[in-house]
Amino acid sequence: MNNIEGLSNFRDLGGLQLIHGGNTQYARLLRSDSLKLLSETGKRQLRQIPVSNIIDLRSPFELSRDPEVEIPGVAIDTIPLLAGETESIMRAAISAKDETRLQNLLYTMYVSMLEHEGLAIAKAIDVTARSLSQGNGAELVHCTAGKDRTGILVALILSVAGVQRKAILEDYAATQKNLSGAWFDRMMQGLQSQGIILDENLQQLLILSPVEVMNMLLEHIDQQYESVNGYLKAQGVEDSTLRVVKTGMTQL
Repeated sequence: MNNIEGLSNFRDLGGLQLIHGGNTQYARLLRSDSLKLLSETGKRQLRQIPVSNIIDLRSPFELSRDPEVEIPGVAIDTIPLLAGETESIMRAAISAKDETRLQNLLYTMYVSMLEHEGLAIAKAIDVTARSLSQGNGAELVHCTAGKDRTGILVALILSVAGVQRKAILEDYAATQKNLSGAWFDRMMQGLQSQGIILDENLQQLLILSPVEVMNMLLEHIDQQYESVNGYLKAQGVEDSTLRVVKTGMTQL
């Protein structure tokens, strides 16, 4: 089920090809944009999967404006994952002359997030392992757009699970199409109602998710830490936790 009423960037991360054969299991890990517009029908759809817990990666400021949508019987873990050097990136984006420059700025923001948010990322991995070990439902990860913070965490989890790099990149890139159209129009209307008019480059940055950016980030991790597992262990994640994530994502 990849259509949940009220969500624009939702998908089940089951069925992805593994490096050594086989696929990730369905109804283990889900990703989406904010649950702000989730309808009652959408809530029922999530309960039917069933979703057992939610990781909300939004900041306290975002939560103060749009509190987490509660779903009966579903636990919520709020783990703020700040999006790197956001203000300086946005200032630089305004003067960017082409999409390649925007991609490089997005990559810079992602690297900054890895470097400065290691504790939050480690906590999210620990929560994911706990959820998968319980085996009583799926975990849903989201932020506001479900693009940057969610995209990074999901890419790390899928890497631990042993998903093929190509499949990880394709999943990340799917977000741009999902956010184009209705989600983008609503975001623009919401900002304009607050008197905020975004430069054209910043508008593009809101939905930009090219494979090149995530590929550069994963290559950066490989170069600096040898692997995603190496990066996560450097943040304090235990080997046993990584094994639980891999097993929980790939075995029936």
